[in-house]
Amino acid sequence: GKNPGLTSKVLELPEVCATGNGIKATQKQAVQDAVSFVELDATSPDWPVSDAEFDVVLMSYISGSVPEAIIGSLYANAFKALKPKGKLIVHDFMVNDSLDGPPLGALWALQHVTVNADGLGLCPKEVISRMAAGGFDASKCETMEMIKGLTKVIIANKN
Repeated sequence: GKNPGLTSKVLELPEVCATGNGIKATQKQAVQDAVSFVELDATSPDWPVSDAEFDVVLMSYISGSVPEAIIGSLYANAFKALKPKGKLIVHDFMVNDSLDGPPLGALWALQHVTVNADGLGLCPKEVISRMAAGGFDASKCETMEMIKGLTKVIIANKN
């Protein structure tokens, strides 16, 4: 394939792992060998992975779905799981640091309150401050818009 030796370990809820394994079973052997699923409750204090195991950790739509008190440990676990020079990529519904929009990002974040009343209203500076508390260098974090007016991506680098 295009990226020989590339592997992916997906840490997810049991239902997602079961679905993923079902889809994986229909794929070529190379895909089956390259992708694994491990059950994880994101609120768990420990991840079932080795320290410095990954080049990249991607958290998409997780930070806005867990209680605020959990976010710091998520990023600290990502820091532990990353190899030196590894990247943490956080993607989620976010408003601007000025908290004045964009409207769609704010509406999506607001609807999360109904299922996650203890969550953090996400904006880049709040995410980056928690990344820094988890071990990442805040001055090297990059923020960009992913889905215009709705989601943002923040990339933190492990030195």
